[in-house]
Amino acid sequence: MKHTDPGFWQFAIAYILVGSGTLIIVFEILDWAFVGTKLSLVSGLFSIWLGVITLARLKRAIKDRPK
Repeated sequence: MKHTDPGFWQFAIAYILVGSGTLIIVFEILDWAFVGTKLSLVSGLFSIWLGVITLARLKRAIKDRPK
């Protein structure tokens, strides 16, 4: 997929959201394991949720696009 294709930047943002949410959760778990601070996984889960919702919306939009 090229950056000029329709929907490229929406896909990029959705995958960035999923990836950043995963990294947030991993770093929170590592922080808990080594430092012992309390876990707050809400921001990571919210980021992953937004990415998945965006990907689902894009998939539906591409499927319904007239050819």
